[in-house]
Amino acid sequence: MGDLTTRLRADGHRVVTYDARGHGASTRRPTTVSREACTADAAALLEHLSLPP
Repeated sequence: MGDLTTRLRADGHRVVTYDARGHGASTRRPTTVSREACTADAAALLEHLSLPP
């Protein structure tokens, strides 16, 4: 965990991370890596977890 993550958690915040398209355990060659697609992924995750933006 990075220093910012550690500080946020110490202050009682919930920290959520995810694999961006083409990184980590996600598909290595996604059909699109556009800004719109990545933004839609983040928005879908926030909605799925019922988190505020």
